[in-house]
Amino acid sequence: MPIVFNAYALLQAIIAVLCLGVLQLGAMIFAPEYNLIGGTNESVFSLQFMALVAAFTDARGMKGRLFFLPTWLVLVLGSLFVFHFSVAYYLDQVVVKTIVLYCSSAFIAIFYFVQTRLYLEKTWAKKKGALEVMKSRISQGDLTPKEYWQIASHAYYRPPALFFNSPLIWKFFFKNAIDGDDFLEHYKYFINSINTAELLNDEQRQVIREIKDALAPAQNFDSYNHPEYSLGQLGRIIDGMNEKFKE
Repeated sequence: MPIVFNAYALLQAIIAVLCLGVLQLGAMIFAPEYNLIGGTNESVFSLQFMALVAAFTDARGMKGRLFFLPTWLVLVLGSLFVFHFSVAYYLDQVVVKTIVLYCSSAFIAIFYFVQTRLYLEKTWAKKKGALEVMKSRISQGDLTPKEYWQIASHAYYRPPALFFNSPLIWKFFFKNAIDGDDFLEHYKYFINSINTAELLNDEQRQVIREIKDALAPAQNFDSYNHPEYSLGQLGRIIDGMNEKFKE
């Protein structure tokens, strides 16, 4: 049986319904004629509001998916479908309401991309800050292996798949969030700072060697062709080393 939604989608649904419930409490006080939860005439507004909540949580890393589509997008499309399917309910000023609905849908999409860019910029700044701490401590020569891997977990960053797989789309929407060449320099220093002698096994050492060999000739991000999965392997290595030093 195919999975039609992930756990994040369920969590987004719970958050969106709770937010809608709070809004309904306000409606009960100031506009009791509106039923935002279960009301037929209000269903389009409710779906749009839930889409806005889902877009915000998605931009903050809660990547809910429904049939492999972002939850917020499914809700927007659902609101459009409900509106046109139930157009008999909206015959009064239908043209105006159609324009408002499509403008609202466009706003949600713009809101999502703006919030995603802000979140990416903030996250990337934190990762670069952690790497600067690493550089400073290494230059001072007082960084223990345990401290190194703790800082490494904060400096490690795996950008969204779009960053690697669709550079043109990425540059169009998020060019100023994470620059490819900037990321490459971050990645190069990070990898070269790893003491492979500390690693748990030869398999981990081989992964680091492969990444180093791919990074060495890359003069810019466009010439870097190492598979994205290597970052996932690096993340698991960092987690394993931190677990080692907890023992």
